[in-house]
Amino acid sequence: MEKMLLSKPPRKQARQNAQEQVQRTESVDMEKEHGVAIQEANDLPSTTPSDTMTEMEKKKQKAPSHPLGHKVHALQEVWDLMDQKDFLRLTDTPALFDVWVQPLQVLDPKGAPYVTVLFNEVVAGPEMKIRQANTKIAADELLLILYLCDKLRLICEGKPFPEYGAWKNAKTSAFVAVHGVEDSAKGGLIADFILTEDETFNFVLANSMMGLFVRKTCYHAYSEEGGEEVLSHVINPSMMKCKAKKGTFEYVYEARYLPMPNEWVNKEGEEKA
Repeated sequence: MEKMLLSKPPRKQARQNAQEQVQRTESVDMEKEHGVAIQEANDLPSTTPSDTMTEMEKKKQKAPSHPLGHKVHALQEVWDLMDQKDFLRLTDTPALFDVWVQPLQVLDPKGAPYVTVLFNEVVAGPEMKIRQANTKIAADELLLILYLCDKLRLICEGKPFPEYGAWKNAKTSAFVAVHGVEDSAKGGLIADFILTEDETFNFVLANSMMGLFVRKTCYHAYSEEGGEEVLSHVINPSMMKCKAKKGTFEYVYEARYLPMPNEWVNKEGEEKA
């Protein structure tokens, strides 16, 4: 199967972009000191809807209604919200609800425990928008995202999938076969190897234009207490629960296939003009 990726900058240029991004993110030390839980808690919806609204969302409430009932958001304000924090954002807010991401490359793979990653960021509305941006994420969390994507691809192809531990061991062995054992404990290097060198990994479903994307949301629980009996209660295979590095806050990554426009896809190694 020919491996395909959405277009991305050349590796050298991407790493230069990463250096600029790292200089911008001076609050990383504060995040490390106090834990990702603080960043996540700041994104958490409150029980009071008005408490969760950004200034942009409050303005939209006061704005005149669209004649056709469209919920209109300024695209630049969506990107600004995504850039507001150094780490990957929770997206279950009115302004970010349609945002999905796809990791392309680890720009500082020897970083630990957090790495800077080049992402495709997609607004999956009736008119699809895409850009590329650098965002920080825990290296072990990035590996969980890649596992979730690999798992969903195997499910769609009707193939068995391993548990996470076995999957990670197999990917680490493949890394060692190419790069040796010295750096095999660095999650960022393993993740970058999977994204840029592993021929068995692909975000694109075989023989299709369906691309895998993920989003990060709060854990949405639905209590059955006092309600109508459900027909089935099973774990959603397209989701994976995560826990903040410090504290008790839990959140979810969800993977989904999105049909990709022809303009977004190019063969690996080719760059768009």
